[in-house]
This record gives sequence, C-alpha cells and structure tokens, in this order.
Amino acid sequence: MLNLFDFINRFSNFISQWGSVGIFSFLAVSGLIMILIFVRKIYPLIFFLWVSLMLSGSFNLKIDSLFTLIRWLLIIFISIGVLFSGIKKLPTPSMLLILYAFVGVISIPLSPNPIWAIQFSIMLIITAGGLGSAFYKEVSTENGIYKLLSIIESGALFYIGLSIIGLLGFRGGMRYSGVWTSAPLFVIIGGVMLPILLWLASDPMLPLTRRVKDGVLFGIIAVLCVFSGERTGTLAGLVGSLIVILRLKKRQNIAVFVSIILILFGILSYTSRYNRQWEFVRYRYFEHGLSGRPERWQKALQLCINEPLVPHGIGASNFLGFGFHNAYLVTWYEGGLLGLVLFLSAIVLTLLRGLKAIFSREDEIRRVGTLVVSVMIALILTGFAESKFISPSNIEIVLFIFIGAMSELLNNPVEIVRKSLNYENSRKSWIKRFLLRAVYH
Repeated sequence: MLNLFDFINRFSNFISQWGSVGIFSFLAVSGLIMILIFVRKIYPLIFFLWVSLMLSGSFNLKIDSLFTLIRWLLIIFISIGVLFSGIKKLPTPSMLLILYAFVGVISIPLSPNPIWAIQFSIMLIITAGGLGSAFYKEVSTENGIYKLLSIIESGALFYIGLSIIGLLGFRGGMRYSGVWTSAPLFVIIGGVMLPILLWLASDPMLPLTRRVKDGVLFGIIAVLCVFSGERTGTLAGLVGSLIVILRLKKRQNIAVFVSIILILFGILSYTSRYNRQWEFVRYRYFEHGLSGRPERWQKALQLCINEPLVPHGIGASNFLGFGFHNAYLVTWYEGGLLGLVLFLSAIVLTLLRGLKAIFSREDEIRRVGTLVVSVMIALILTGFAESKFISPSNIEIVLFIFIGAMSELLNNPVEIVRKSLNYENSRKSWIKRFLLRAVYH
C-alpha cells in the first residue's frame, strides 16, 4: 500500500486526474515558480508552500494530487534558489535532520520499500537543507520574523474559511474535519497555529488592531479544534498556548484577551445548534479512552527494544499490520538508535535554546524564546500520538524547520534579534501589508 505515496505514482495519479489540462497547468506553475525564484520573490513562494501543506491529504483526489506536486515543486525550487544565491547558514537542527536522512539512505537495503525510502531521504535532505537555510536568511533580515508570521496569519484565515464552508452541511455526531481533509490532520494544522496566533496577539510591539485580529483568529481556531472532537492537535495547541499565557506580564494585553473571550462565547452560542456534536465532543474527551494507542505503543516499543541499534529502513513501520501512532517510536524502529538520537537532538536543542532565551534579560530575546518554546511544545506533543511529525511532506516538519531557524537566530547578538523584530507600524490593513511585502520584498 505504501507505493501509493511515492512521487512517481503521485505524478501518475495527477496526470490521470487532470489529463492534458493538468500537464499544461503543471508546466505553467513550474514556470511561475522559476520566475519568482529568479527575481528572488521568496515570500509568495513560502505563502503558496504553506497553503499547499494545509491542503495535503485532501479528500478530493484532484486537489490532493495537484497540491502534492506543487508542494514538492516549491520545496525543490526554493532549495535551488538558496543554493544559487548562496547559503548564508544552515541551522543546526536542520543539519541534524539531514544526518537522520543519511541514516535513511544507509538503511535503504533494509527497507521493505526501497523506492519510498529513497524518496523520503532525498526529500528530507532537500526540505531541511533548502528551507532551513531560506528561513534562517529571512528571519535574520529587517522585520524578518513578522514577515514570515504574516504568512501563517494568512493561512489561519484560509483555514477558517474552509472550515466554515464545511460547517454548512455538517450535522454533528462525528469527528469534524472541515471541508477538505482527515480529522487528525485538520486539527494538527489548526493546533500548531494556535501558539503563534496567541503570541502575536500578546505582542506589545504590534498595533492593537492587529493584536485583536490575531486574538480573534486564535479564538475561532481553538473552538474549531475542540468542536472537531479530535484530541491530539487540540490539546497540543492549547498546551503550547499556555506557555505564551504564563509568560505574560500582569495587566498586559487585556483588550486582546477580552476580545478572545467574547469571540469564544459568540461562537459557542452559535454552535449550540450543534448539540449532537458537543455531546460527541464530551464523549471523545471523557469516555472514549485513547483509541487503542497504549497497546500499539507497547507493541512498537517492544519491537524497538528487541533490536535497539538496528535500523529497519524508512517505511518499515508501515508493514507490521498496525500503526505506531508515535513519531518517536517510528524514528527509533526505522532509523535505529542513531536515527532516534539525531531526531531527538534536533528537537531538544531547539527547545533548550528557547528555554534559555526565556530567562534572558533582553526583552526581544525573551519574546522570541517564548515563541520557540510554545510552538515546540505543541509539535512535541503531536509526535506522541501521531507519526507524521518526521514526514518531509507534513506541515509539522516545515514548521519545525522554521522554528529551528529561529532558535539559531538566538545565538546571534541581541542587535540582530532586535532587527528581526523591528515591526513597521503601518496604517495599512494587515492583508494589504502582507501583499505589499510579498510582491515588493
């Protein structure tokens, strides 16, 4: 079954779904991406990459095949652009991910699906190397952090729009997944955005209107995640957001949180029409248990302990008749102890840098450290219940690479960090500001 997910079959599926129109569109999109790379317009490319990651796993095969190819095109061409423009620096977390990918290359003969193992390893190297270098270069520029976070803000608005469309015909009593994807992926996408939106909503350097807007986005997505009945992404996102709340000073941003509370009550009042769904949510959180995951974890852990040092090859965990539902056990089983150590080292290093920064005397360092820690906590928690964290085609790994680049920024003098947070207090609307930055950067 895993062959269905290799790049060649994805491309074949795209051609079969779209025909000659698909080929023409593919060539046109490729040309547009190459032009943007040539003129060094990186922000539109990152925005389209974020949208394509959000549409990954769509129920509509046409949409899924289209955005799968667009996603890979964007990652490959961004990496090529970085290579030709010169690699400023490769963040250490990205380097560790590349080393993990090389473990996958070495263990290709052991994999039950060598084609998948080759594709996975190559794409992880390209993703970690290309995006890691690109993100670090951008966060180091004037106002760089806010520019990249504006893309996630726009993605949040897109996410809410698709979710509301899905509500129109939804009757409740089941896991809600918006209008385009599976419930776990729907909630993980929303969950990992929650700490970022709350951090922006609580940032005293931003205008009040933007903070209120981000607070509203946070409130709506938080309710949608809870409403879905899917627990992994919801709890991960809310726990990550708790880190932001704990770092707030007294009486800070009262208007923002009042707006969040008001929007939450408004949405809850409206969705009271979905009484059946809220009953389902109560059942999922308080009566449903862990969906058989402890038994899966125990079996997977035993397999890892039996041969702790030996890698079984990328993709091997998919041929055991049960899913691990744990990114760390998958990494251990497929990459051996060395693979697990490399993956965990990238995570722990990023987290420790953020924790160290939280206690800095410099306000800018503390703010960036809070963002790094809150997002990392959310990502780490998703890895305990789902296996997609390490996948190079997943939104989590791209966000991790971004946060890893931001943690690398913390090693610079405070002047560099202050420069990256030098927000221009423009009177333009946040949509106009984003579009102007994307086009004229």
